[in-house]
Amino acid sequence: LQTNSEAKQALLSFKHNEAVAKADYKTRYEERDDRSFPLGKAPILPTKISVRATENGYLLSLHPQQGQGIELALSQQLLHALCKLLADTTAKAEWDLDLQISGANSPAEQPSVMH
Repeated sequence: LQTNSEAKQALLSFKHNEAVAKADYKTRYEERDDRSFPLGKAPILPTKISVRATENGYLLSLHPQQGQGIELALSQQLLHALCKLLADTTAKAEWDLDLQISGANSPAEQPSVMH
């Protein structure tokens, strides 16, 4: 008999795998000449990252210690694809973060924050 937590983890894992399977990881990124830099051209190091559920999906917030950050509206599929890209990239960079999808709390129940 599965506990409520195990059932949530299984459902989240299923949703993640389904979303990742639909993502396009083969099309190369093409830079555009008409891109804009609303926060300036200098790189920004996010020190506070949070994800929260919204009526239409999720809101990913990336904010530096000082100054403006960005907020991205993401569908469930884009959120899972981004999570996979982050996990794969940090593993390839050998940052030893061991990023994984956690099903203990869904974003609707409790916001995830990384400091």
